[in-house]
Amino acid sequence: MASEIAHFHRWKPDCVVIGTTLTTFISARAVAVSLIYVRPYAMSRGHVATMTALPVTHGRTPVGHLINRFAGRLVRTVAPHVRWKPAAFRRVAAERGVRLPSRTLDALDADLNLIASLLPTTDYPGTRGPVRLPSVRSSRNRSANSPPPSRA
Repeated sequence: MASEIAHFHRWKPDCVVIGTTLTTFISARAVAVSLIYVRPYAMSRGHVATMTALPVTHGRTPVGHLINRFAGRLVRTVAPHVRWKPAAFRRVAAERGVRLPSRTLDALDADLNLIASLLPTTDYPGTRGPVRLPSVRSSRNRSANSPPPSRA
């Protein structure tokens, strides 16, 4: 975390974009840098709030199916109220003068949360099959003022 803070002081970024790098939740707040979190859909509040099953078994039997549904219901009911944070996380936040939110899910929020991989996990039409993206080479060769290539 000390190296993150040193880099933030040296680079003076307007914001930091992270995946699930837990130390950055504290270090970015310690130096008052805006934090953008590219959060997997499976870790989003929306997913937790609508979770109907959590695959803790293969679910191929009626008992396995019931266990998975019970686990999903338990997570959906309990997760929003959990107030647990690792002791080291709390200690380092206190050392850096960062006040952590009381609930665990709130502590894992950024200033802006970008939900990633939502569509491939849903049955929304058009989310299956190959997706054509512009090549890296063509986007590097474009001038800054030219429009992006059209997508077919």
